[in-house]
Amino acid sequence: MKKKYTMEEFEKMFDDAEIKALEKLDKQLEDVAKNELDGMKKFGFTMQNMMAILELKKQLFKEGE
Repeated sequence: MKKKYTMEEFEKMFDDAEIKALEKLDKQLEDVAKNELDGMKKFGFTMQNMMAILELKKQLFKEGE
């Protein structure tokens, strides 16, 4: 049986998935880069991913309209 979600429930699920995805991407970057990773590179990588996820969220939930 499929459960139907409200937009508020779906948005909460999306937010939780967003956090898990960013944490996973951060860990993968650390595993690959090892000693080559400095604070600014990590910051840039994280911000780039956050901007992409926020744009997706804006499109999905039509924020600001």
